Amino acid sequence: MKTEDLTKDIPQFILDCPVVMHWVRYRGKTKFAMLNFEQSILKGKPMIDLCYCATAGMVNNRVEKTVTYHKRLFELIVDK
Repeated sequence: MKTEDLTKDIPQFILDCPVVMHWVRYRGKTKFAMLNFEQSILKGKPMIDLCYCATAGMVNNRVEKTVTYHKRLFELIVDK
């Protein structure tokens, strides 16, 4: 199966969003960020759930807030 077949129903703005599930610096604070696919589809733009902890977000669904993705507000935290 080709990649194009798997992604044909996913809007391009979601495919272009660099944050799917990652530690980020948002407005100067370290947060765990997850793409909220459902809200993104409803709003027509990438919506990101912010959590204080990966376990709290992924397992317990404890989201501090949901925000629109803006490149200038998010910085991916990459281990070196």
